[in-house]
Amino acid sequence: MYSISKLLFVTVALTAFASSKSLGNHVADLSVIIAETGLVPPAPELTTEAQQEYMVILTNSSQTIPELEQNTKLWAEKHGLTEKLEEYNTKVLEKLKEFKEKYMSVINNILSAEMKYQDILNNQTLTIDEISNEVDTLLQQYPLEFKTLGCLFDEMLREMKENSSEGDNQQVLNGIQSKQEVMKVMKFLRRK
Repeated sequence: MYSISKLLFVTVALTAFASSKSLGNHVADLSVIIAETGLVPPAPELTTEAQQEYMVILTNSSQTIPELEQNTKLWAEKHGLTEKLEEYNTKVLEKLKEFKEKYMSVINNILSAEMKYQDILNNQTLTIDEISNEVDTLLQQYPLEFKTLGCLFDEMLREMKENSSEGDNQQVLNGIQSKQEVMKVMKFLRRK
């Protein structure tokens, strides 16, 4: 059941959700989450009681990973789902592998994408239309990378605002925000 430890991030998310309100009040909500995310191996014979037992296992934040694995194994044995759980775990590991590969690809490409973007913006021989077209091409080539960079930019800007005084930093922030707004307008105009 080693593969269950790979689901730790899901367990943490569910535990955070469950601990924010009493578990008794949100069994139905958690059932929906589990059903929608496929955390319970699909089985027509799975009863509401079995689903609730599984949620209790997943949301028990006081257990260790080996305990989580053991409890899940015992749960599957109790409900005759050992084989289905193993098949499910195999599928989850495949999806996690795909996710990790994509994640690492984005991480590895971020610097290159940003450097290419800066090269386009700093190229004094390009017209505004050419810059716009090259940026569009780059955004299509690196969509996740630029979404990530956009989140990073927004967070850094927010942090700068919080930590700035009324002096020079505020003028710099205003300039950054102005350039950001110009880029948004250019992007909007390109779509028309």
